[in-house]
Amino acid sequence: MARKEIHAGGLAFNLVRALQWGAGARPAATATTAVALSFNDARRVILERLKEWGRGQTVRSRKAQRWVRELLSEVRLCELPKRKKPRPGQIRKIRRHPQKFPTFTGSRAAANAQLP
Repeated sequence: MARKEIHAGGLAFNLVRALQWGAGARPAATATTAVALSFNDARRVILERLKEWGRGQTVRSRKAQRWVRELLSEVRLCELPKRKKPRPGQIRKIRRHPQKFPTFTGSRAAANAQLP
């Protein structure tokens, strides 16, 4: 069951990313005008559209292309907010957690000699 959950999560992630890619890949888009789309907002839009589809508002084959175009145009509107200041790059470090015992250094014989 866990394997199925992992696969379903991967499929859902790839669906959202594919729709974001489809929404961002329009002829007028260039590298300078590329817009960063919000994954979470796009996921919400897709989920709402799929809920509508599941409620019985079926998509007929003629309307399917229009439905997909409308979905992509909604996903295209899910832009990330513009930041007031650029975020500086930060060095990633691992935080040291306190240990119960001190770190062992030296030889084991010397450490045993210090024991009472």
